[in-house]
Amino acid sequence: MSHNFQLTSPKIPTDLEKANFQDIFYEEEPFLSNCMIADTVIDKEAVERLIVSKVIFKNVTFINSSFKKMDVTDVIFENCD
Repeated sequence: MSHNFQLTSPKIPTDLEKANFQDIFYEEEPFLSNCMIADTVIDKEAVERLIVSKVIFKNVTFINSSFKKMDVTDVIFENCD
C-alpha cells in the first residue's frame, strides 16, 4: 500500500495576538486559534480533544503534559521542547 503525502507550509496570519495557553480552560470547548503562545512553560496540563488552528508556539516548554486526540492544523512549533 503506497501513500502519497505532501506537506505544505502552514497558513498562518501575520498579525497574531499573544495568548495564554490557560485561556482554553475558560472556554466550553478546548480550542486555540489565530494566536501566538510564547515564552512559557506548560506543565502538568491534561487536555482531551484540544483543537489548535493557525497558532505559533514559540519558546514553549511542555513538561508532563498530555493532549489526547489533539487536532492540529496550520501550526508552527518554534524553539519548543
